[in-house]
Amino acid sequence: MEKEDFFSWTIKTIRHDISKPVWLEDRKTEWVPLVQNTIASILEGYTIIIMSDNERLWFVDYAIGFINRSCIRPFIPLYALSSLYTQLTYPSERIELIQDMLSTSFDEKYLFWYVGKADSVCAKLAFGHDYSFNWLLDENRENSFSLVAHDELLDIKLLQLLRIFDKSITAALHGEISIGV
Repeated sequence: MEKEDFFSWTIKTIRHDISKPVWLEDRKTEWVPLVQNTIASILEGYTIIIMSDNERLWFVDYAIGFINRSCIRPFIPLYALSSLYTQLTYPSERIELIQDMLSTSFDEKYLFWYVGKADSVCAKLAFGHDYSFNWLLDENRENSFSLVAHDELLDIKLLQLLRIFDKSITAALHGEISIGV
């Protein structure tokens, strides 16, 4: 069986997903490369460290449970930064120490998944790493998918992105799609 290319698969998945993330199809050229690189890292054995600004802490817990709820694939090594380091209210000079701790713990094979505004300590941590999977509010950056903070559908859009990302992981692990990075 030939694997479907990731771009085509993503468009088809967006169009047929029960949550109807039709807005995402217009942004597919921004979304696909970010997810593709992140999934390639997962397949190479990278750990994902998820974090957010204070307003989206709920999403971190929800995403960890959602991504690893499935019995049809292996668990993804996904951890909340707050479970690894609880003092995130410290000033940003701690960023280098946190990076050293994570590099030692995960042998440099980790990436950040950051959700929120660009002015938090966690955002600065993500921006200081070689590659991060960022879902940023009100700002455009490399390796980031931007969203509008005052969008009244923001929480719904975050959940829709999570669904599509989760389906992408499953398809990649089952060999249904070609990541081709």
